Amino acid sequence: MAVLDWIQSVFGSPTMDAVMATVGLKAAGIIILAAILIPLLVVKKYRRLAVFIIIAIVILYTVSEFLVKPLVARPRPFINDPGIVLLLSPPGGFSFFSTHTMIAFMGATVIFMEASWKLGVASYILALLISFSRMYLYFHYLTDVIAGAVIGVMCAVVICYALKRYSDRTEEKEIL
Repeated sequence: MAVLDWIQSVFGSPTMDAVMATVGLKAAGIIILAAILIPLLVVKKYRRLAVFIIIAIVILYTVSEFLVKPLVARPRPFINDPGIVLLLSPPGGFSFFSTHTMIAFMGATVIFMEASWKLGVASYILALLISFSRMYLYFHYLTDVIAGAVIGVMCAVVICYALKRYSDRTEEKEIL
């Protein structure tokens, strides 16, 4: 909790509250995902990549929300300190690990590895902003965010490997 209080003491301001509340909205996450995935789906070269990302998001979200979080059952920071005034409606469920962070880092890593390093760097900056917002809003502890980022990157590496294997097999069939 000390890290979250420090974040508020250093960065807390009405402007930052507005920015973090906007970034922290679930709708904002959906809009960001759509802004990344729709262009990938439209460009034939990246269509398979977009489909892999969508499948991974569904699987990772399900595992996180319905298996890991209930199993670990870590209360969110605002539950442990009822004096915290939230900027957004409190999310349901448990804290460990941050699904928003996991999906953001998974997407950024896949884009970095498979699409464009420049777009990947921009995606990493966005992933860091999303992660920071989760702590700023008292929705997640630092360890929740770190775990989400690590799991997201690891899943991205698996996705890229699977995509490569699938693409290699498809090319072999086309040659035959």
